[in-house]
Amino acid sequence: MIKKYRLLILLFTSFLSLFYSPQIIQADQNFETTFESTYTVDTTGKTHVEHHITITNRTPALYTDKYALKINSEKINNVQVTSNDQTIIPNLVNQDEITSIGLTFDDVVLGLDKKREINITYTDPNVAQLNNNVLLVTIPEFGGFDEHNHYSTTIITPLEFGLPSIINPDTATTTQNSGQIFTYFENVAGQGISVLFGDTQFYNLKLTYNLENNTNQPGITQIALPPDTTYQKVIYQDLSPQPDYIQRDINGNWMATYTLDPQIQTLVTADIDVKLSINPIQNHEATNLGNNPQIIQVTGNSISITNTYDPFDLKHIILATQNLSETNPKPMQESTTISFIKDIPLPQQQLDISIQKNKLGFLYIPGRYQIVVENKTGQAYYNQEVSLTTEKSIHTNLSQNLIPYIVPFETKKIALNAYADGLFTFTNTNAAIRINNQVIHENITTGNTINQLFIIPPIFIVLGISLIVLTLITGSLLVFRRKK
Repeated sequence: MIKKYRLLILLFTSFLSLFYSPQIIQADQNFETTFESTYTVDTTGKTHVEHHITITNRTPALYTDKYALKINSEKINNVQVTSNDQTIIPNLVNQDEITSIGLTFDDVVLGLDKKREINITYTDPNVAQLNNNVLLVTIPEFGGFDEHNHYSTTIITPLEFGLPSIINPDTATTTQNSGQIFTYFENVAGQGISVLFGDTQFYNLKLTYNLENNTNQPGITQIALPPDTTYQKVIYQDLSPQPDYIQRDINGNWMATYTLDPQIQTLVTADIDVKLSINPIQNHEATNLGNNPQIIQVTGNSISITNTYDPFDLKHIILATQNLSETNPKPMQESTTISFIKDIPLPQQQLDISIQKNKLGFLYIPGRYQIVVENKTGQAYYNQEVSLTTEKSIHTNLSQNLIPYIVPFETKKIALNAYADGLFTFTNTNAAIRINNQVIHENITTGNTINQLFIIPPIFIVLGISLIVLTLITGSLLVFRRKK
């Protein structure tokens, strides 16, 4: 977002006549003004500004004897001015965060096409904002020009900041020379300029949540943890204590569920590294923010909670995609600290994969298994392909061949059914289960064709068995009564 400033240029003119007094002329057709600005930013973000102004007389009898600039910054310093190579002492006035630079010329530049060359230099700490990996350069909007004037701006930055990632307006040209980047704008008077160097920003975030159960019964509570989004990647370095489980809800929130003993208070701490990008992060699903998202806005060394979001300024961290307090009360973070970091080393993908036999009551069901996938790392993984191969030729099917996502500390289960041909054929074989590039080997035993009946959801099997048992008990009671 461009913050618009206005830099007002005033021309004071006098006629070569005792019958006319000086008057203020803004973009007067009697003068042609060329205004060339150069902003040179060093590696610390300090900016040296130079304005080179050429005023050309377009009439033989009118000339300028005063000139003024208004700059939306009261912190400029080391102001130096020359006019036609003669040093001028400027009149500086600071008021309401604006610096006025007033110039009075002792000499007279008179005659058609005669020129006055003005050079104004100063340093301005407000032009460039350097935040860790990102440099944002904001140039004021200039007023007082019309079609008779030419205005150009050049921004010079060190090569280490790289090429611009966002330019507004987008009519600039960019070149590289002698270890510097030159970003050039022409004829953009009346428009502010904003140039962002760097496309990623890294933060470390420490959150503390206060969980309470003031009842005499065990209670369950949930907290929304900062999630991955379209422009945000999070790595959990620590989450203590670990929740019972974490799941992603339909809104993209990462919900951690805790069981609390009666009359207990617990502090949950989260140590999180956050990567923000102006480009969509690969493999992340598009994120739609709800009506009232919870977002941290970083401003310098301070933070604030907001529900407005701009992914392109790299200053907004999403804590929750929408506030769930109306439908699912949850405690908010008690404290938040944030700091810049240079980079986030991504941990190597490591999922714990195992196979468990399915049981019906106390009995194992032949050929029925669950593939258990546990993410014990602090980052989420996306689009994990699941496949199974066996040494012997058997029939297998999986309940899913793709895990769309698995968030940190989450467990996913995939149903595996293995069977052989024939009514009483049971085959033992080695199975290789592959999830992306991870492979485990386990021995499995198939069921038989009749075993395919067990594909019926277990709840219906249990209900059926329960109905049979209930029928037998009822029949036994009736027989018992008749015997009496």
